[in-house]
Order: sequence, then C-alpha cells, then structure tokens
Amino acid sequence: MDRRGFLGSIGCMALTRVSSQRTHAREGSSEASPKSAALGRARVKAMGIGGAGGNILDRMIASSVSSIDEYLYINTDAHGIERSAADRKIILGNGEWQPAVVACRLAWSERDRITVGIAETDVLLLIAGMGGSAGTAIAPVIANLARENGALTIALLVTPFGFEGRRQLTAGRGVLVMQRIADWAKVYSNDAFAHAVSRHKTRLQHFAIVSNAIIDDARAVLSVVSEQQRLVDVYDIGQIG
Repeated sequence: MDRRGFLGSIGCMALTRVSSQRTHAREGSSEASPKSAALGRARVKAMGIGGAGGNILDRMIASSVSSIDEYLYINTDAHGIERSAADRKIILGNGEWQPAVVACRLAWSERDRITVGIAETDVLLLIAGMGGSAGTAIAPVIANLARENGALTIALLVTPFGFEGRRQLTAGRGVLVMQRIADWAKVYSNDAFAHAVSRHKTRLQHFAIVSNAIIDDARAVLSVVSEQQRLVDVYDIGQIG
C-alpha cells in the first residue's frame, strides 16, 4: 500500500475508534478526559520499545513532533532507561538484558503498571526494532493492552539487515504478530533503506535516515488523526439536544 492509502486507512480507523469511544463514554459517564476535552483533540502517546525503539523515540523528542502528549519508554536494559529522554520510563526485571521469552513474561507480569502508563490514550504510536529480544517480545504485549484499553494502536517497526540471519527470521515472525494485534503496522526495512541511500553513508547516518522516515510518517499520521478528530467533534456537537 502506498503512503496515501496508508494515511487514509489511519484516518478512517481514527474516526471510527474515537466515535465509538465517545458513544460509550456518553452512555456510561457524563465526563470526558479533562485534557482531551480541553484541547478538543485525541490524546496521543508515543512509546519506544527496546534499544532501537528508544533511539528513535529520542530523535522524535528532539524533533519536537507536535500533538504528542506524552513520550514513554520501556525496556529490560537499565542503561537504555537511564539514557532515555522519555517523560515516563518503565524498566522490566532487574535492569539486565533478557532473552525474548523472559522479556515477554516480564511485560505480562507488569501489565498493570504498563496499563497505567497508556491509560486515557486515544492514539498510541509504538516504535520498535524487530529481531532482538525486547522489541520483538514486548511490543505485542503493549499492543494487546492498548487495544484492550480502546486506543488506536499504530506500530512503526524496523527490521534488520538481511545479513543478520537469525535476527531477520525473528523479525519476520515479530512483524506477523504485530500485524495481527495492532490496528496498523508499518515496516521499515534496513535493507530497503541501504539500497536507497549512498554506499558512502556511515551506519549512524543510515540509522538517522531511517529514524527521520519514521518521524515524518508519525507527523503525517498525527495530522490525519487530528483532521478526523475535528470531524468527530463537529458530529458530536450536532447531536447535542
């Protein structure tokens, strides 16, 4: 699917999800989220997961992406947590690297704490690298919890280079899982970017290009969600009385 189709689908899902949430809110309670009500738009959070997700999230924070209310970071690695510029940080386990199976179990065991972090969220951007332990194992848990809490869940996933072998296979499985759980998942292939950019780029420059592509897409997605939110507000106003 091309970028226009991708953004159009996001907008459609945002309109449907937010409209559904507001219908249930009117039936169950007369009060809405104070911040969302005051701003008249969806409450958006971005979460980086694992090492790659955390690096991209930090770039996003430095780029001052508008419309994001809170940045969150989750990892099993204490060093990554300490370096992160996120507003809220969630460390799983004892602060040391963990294999995927353990990381997944830790995420489930901390689901109450994670749910508090993503509470009152209309749109959740999940940013993770696939192929390692943290991103591949924790991202599906977060996506599942977000969906259970009514958030429109958008996953922006980076896959490894082809020469990374086993990590590439693990990433493929992780992407398939995320495509089933998240409302939408977009994949950024390091191999594809490597073919598109100059061979003279360093690895750090390459990763910066990938990160910038994800940040650009995040801005575009949030712009579409914001436009759809205004349509929902107009509809709701028309229903008063």
